[in-house]
Amino acid sequence: MFSKKKPSKIHIETVKMCKNKCGFYGNVQWQGYCSSCWREYNRENLKKTNHKTLPIPKQIVGIDESSDVPKSSPKTERKRRLKDVLKRKIDGKDSQEDRVNPYAQLTESLGKSKKDGALEILKKTRNVVDKIKSGITVENSSDIVQELYNSVAEKLETENAFIKLNMSERRTILDKLEKCVCQLTYSEVFSPPDDEQEDLTLQNRIRSLHWLNAQLLDAGIDETKPAASEALDSAIHAIVDLNSKQTPSDKLECIMLCSQHIMTALKASSDQPVSADNFLPALIFVVLRANPPLLKSNESYIMRFASPERLGSGEQAYYFTNLSGALQFIAQLDADSLSMPYEEFERYMRGEAIPGDPGKVYGCEQLRLMKLNFTVLEELLVGQKSLANEVEMLQTDMINFEQDFRRKLTEVIEKTPISLKKPIAPDAETPTDGSMLPSPLIPQSTGTLASIPVTTCFTGSTFEIDNSDETPSLL
Repeated sequence: MFSKKKPSKIHIETVKMCKNKCGFYGNVQWQGYCSSCWREYNRENLKKTNHKTLPIPKQIVGIDESSDVPKSSPKTERKRRLKDVLKRKIDGKDSQEDRVNPYAQLTESLGKSKKDGALEILKKTRNVVDKIKSGITVENSSDIVQELYNSVAEKLETENAFIKLNMSERRTILDKLEKCVCQLTYSEVFSPPDDEQEDLTLQNRIRSLHWLNAQLLDAGIDETKPAASEALDSAIHAIVDLNSKQTPSDKLECIMLCSQHIMTALKASSDQPVSADNFLPALIFVVLRANPPLLKSNESYIMRFASPERLGSGEQAYYFTNLSGALQFIAQLDADSLSMPYEEFERYMRGEAIPGDPGKVYGCEQLRLMKLNFTVLEELLVGQKSLANEVEMLQTDMINFEQDFRRKLTEVIEKTPISLKKPIAPDAETPTDGSMLPSPLIPQSTGTLASIPVTTCFTGSTFEIDNSDETPSLL
């Protein structure tokens, strides 16, 4: 996927595999574990905690029953209103496929299964959805959804009701199951209050790092080149569009699309092969430039409700792990991370100075776009002139071809002239001697039969054939 390159001047922790050496990608948000090992690790810790501590009766500590229901503060209400506004924007971007009943899509994917097995999966799915809608915590919702994924995957592999399904059909069922659960419970599980607070913290952090450019991050993106700048804009659009999707698979698709545009920008910026040391700094630069809404909530949502196979291996898992590493780097970024003196870093953070950016010739974004448009117009003008020259050459070739063809045709006509006979009137008598036939079909005269001697093979006698109507007589 990547070529080797000298180490980057900034210190970024690269993507690593799971600490349990299970073969899947680890994630910094899971302390280096993959999703499956992280859940198992949490279960073990929960068991140890339950053995050590016992619940304290409410009567002992004087807790009133009414105090179990937390009162929402004005700040929390404001966050909820903000989240609702963003979700209304998301709902307005739903595709036609998203508006189809998710249960109907899941039922259609189970069409080749036996009825009992399909009904059992649908029943389990409905129970999980109803339980999430009843108001359980996001962590509990994540646990029961992951249990549903695992149980359905096991059923598809072991039970006779699904024995006729191939690997692709089983994968489709699991995809539709994930889409069904996530679409029906999105408003209940996406961006809880804790995640919203992390979103605000991350956005403020990104705003404070607005002075960082591609050169300081060693991103390897040359914005002065139109192809690289266009790919960079496409990458920013893709990662911003992440918040408009509802299912983990669609969100991961946006992350992968963003990463592919970053690869295109890196290739357009340099003739050298793209390396992993370039990609992660470039991804950090795109996140800082885009500052996507609710990015931390989207990351947590994918980690909680994506199927383990999506985050364990494959291209989507690799790019998502890089995004998590980029967010951690942004949160912990300091002067040492950039190999920069502490005093200089603090001046930039306080806004007392702005680092020079060779890729940013103009201080105004509109002027940069004008320069980019002029460059594109110049390229179009050069292409138009080249096309006009090719058209002129084609016209010259056509004229020469016509003249050469006429000359050769005249030579052929002069060498082999064609004589056409006069047409016969419709009432004229047609000759019977064959003179009107074409030359190859005109009969040829070979002389009279009377002068041809004939010798018999059995007596050696001869006889003559004359032109009379009498039968030849034997001499």
